[in-house]
Amino acid sequence: MAQKREELRQHLDARDPQWLAVATLLGALLPWNLPLLWMLRRLRFALEVDCDARVLRAGAEAEDYGLALLFVSERQARAPLATLALIERPSQLEQRIDI
Repeated sequence: MAQKREELRQHLDARDPQWLAVATLLGALLPWNLPLLWMLRRLRFALEVDCDARVLRAGAEAEDYGLALLFVSERQARAPLATLALIERPSQLEQRIDI
């Protein structure tokens, strides 16, 4: 759980929630703009990969952090409605662990 707390701190320090909120608002205002929706998906992935790198640079063990990511992905079905925007596809999770 320490890894997830570190990840949350890294997200907050980098203002990732604000970037994601602005991008999501743009996607909601222009839902017919498919390139924008594609860029929103890529932005979410890029924010997560960047956060992963910051967490690992802060001293988290790569194996422990990867296991924490897997643990959280298994519990996504019980996630509150507000966190649905952060749910990612399994292939993206695999990419994050590989990176």
